[in-house]
Amino acid sequence: MSIPIRSHAIAVLAIVALCGFFFAACASTGDATVSPVDAAGGGPTLAEAYRDYFPIGAAIEAGPGKFNSLKEYPESVLAEYSALVAENCMKASLIQPREGEFAWGPADSIAAYARAKGLYLRGHTLVWHNQAASWMFPSTGTQAERRALVRARLKAHVEAVVGRYKDDVRAWDVVNEAVKDAWSPSSWKTIWREDSPWYQAYGDATYIQDAFDFARAADPDAVLFYNDYNICDPRKRERVVEMIETLELKKHGLRGIGIQGHWSLTWPHVADIQETIDTFHEMGLEVQITELDIDCYNNSDSTKTLSYKNFETALAARYREIFGLLRKNKDKISAVTFWGVADDHTWLDTFYGGSYRPSSSRKNYPLLFGVKRERKKAYYAVRDFERE
Repeated sequence: MSIPIRSHAIAVLAIVALCGFFFAACASTGDATVSPVDAAGGGPTLAEAYRDYFPIGAAIEAGPGKFNSLKEYPESVLAEYSALVAENCMKASLIQPREGEFAWGPADSIAAYARAKGLYLRGHTLVWHNQAASWMFPSTGTQAERRALVRARLKAHVEAVVGRYKDDVRAWDVVNEAVKDAWSPSSWKTIWREDSPWYQAYGDATYIQDAFDFARAADPDAVLFYNDYNICDPRKRERVVEMIETLELKKHGLRGIGIQGHWSLTWPHVADIQETIDTFHEMGLEVQITELDIDCYNNSDSTKTLSYKNFETALAARYREIFGLLRKNKDKISAVTFWGVADDHTWLDTFYGGSYRPSSSRKNYPLLFGVKRERKKAYYAVRDFERE
């Protein structure tokens, strides 16, 4: 049974060809309606449409050797967003590939762009089991020796990275994906992701407390987040709540929860999204929707690529449903960030069926802009809505 969400305006767009020009006649409800786009592609940006709700952001790349969003996308597309997050270049293995050697360039360029444009910038991520710098984890020594060395390296890493961007980054994903999943090995008797190199080096989950302590000390003004996927699943959500309470993370600087929006056309139900928002809001935490994209194949492991037309209507309807719910929760949500800008660059082309498949790419269409950076029907489903 679905929960009620705000009804959408029924906009009538009349396009009249006259002397080679097109004019749009937009339906309006007083001054409370965001006007539909005209035939030339005008109308408000996403940032403008959501100015009274929450920042709308996107994950971007900045090279070198990788896709560079700041060079690939025209300013007209980048200007749609009021917030940014680094998709990869602030992760430990990329920003400090060897001890004491930092690759600041890509992250610096994102920070400089956000600063110049006055954008809300998120930092992602300080501690994660993936893309962790292998040099941080010694293979020899006693458990106590390994723990002490890794703790010192973690402290130095956080101090360097958070300290460098303290004037630019307003929120950090301090720890990413530290609790186990429903499909984790049965041998894992705790709630933790026990194969994490951080967990194994420490011998327990107190690395999470340390990460928040170090980040808070490096930038007391930044809002510090725990970020995870599938937490609209009640079982995993309960593990995250247990983590927060067991480790008393609010005492260590935790101020927010990032609900990763790696969702599909059918999952999660909006009632489960609402329950997740409410759960963490009631714990006194800031809530953000992070890494939002919609898997058009519903996590199928089929390698067959289908055309965008197969998903266009359903994708627009799904985004309309989700953003209707998010707008209702504008007093509980402080930002919404897409995991990418346009369909020409999305991780879902090579991640599907629960695993990476770089040798068998399958085109996905999870975002609001298409492969040619055009506004999709889903874009208008998000942008054009009736205000209250």
